[in-house]
Amino acid sequence: RESKALAYSTYAVYVTPGNKDEKYYMLGYVGTQADKINEAIPSMNELWNSFPASAQNLETAKAGMKKSYQTERITQDAIAFAYLNALEKGINYDERQETFKALDKLTLEDLKQFQDKNFANKPLSYCIVGSDTKIKVPELSTYGEVKTLSLEEVFGY
Repeated sequence: RESKALAYSTYAVYVTPGNKDEKYYMLGYVGTQADKINEAIPSMNELWNSFPASAQNLETAKAGMKKSYQTERITQDAIAFAYLNALEKGINYDERQETFKALDKLTLEDLKQFQDKNFANKPLSYCIVGSDTKIKVPELSTYGEVKTLSLEEVFGY
């Protein structure tokens, strides 16, 4: 984001389903100016498809996750809700324990293989929110079919 000055903010997360019958999915967000959308999309696609390996970032993330697990407390009513949420996922234990143990073994190669298997070079859906007078809609068709929604379709009124 900073190196190309394309975005105000970016975000990506691999979402764990709340139910064992649902699927995992990857979600990303780029907040940018309308005139930079056709530069921002390929840049984000590049991140989806090629792993930006950084040993230092991995160690920082692992340390942050471990600290979070070490200091997080599930108390009072949250104990019952955490147990019920685990049951909906098809497990009957606190999955944080397994994750905590696995962090020490996690490598950059593990993450690269995970990305390659689960979302690199897979079909994407884009949701672009902005004024069609500022976004060059015909240029977006290079990424696939474009469907413009009305305000009524988006907001229901």
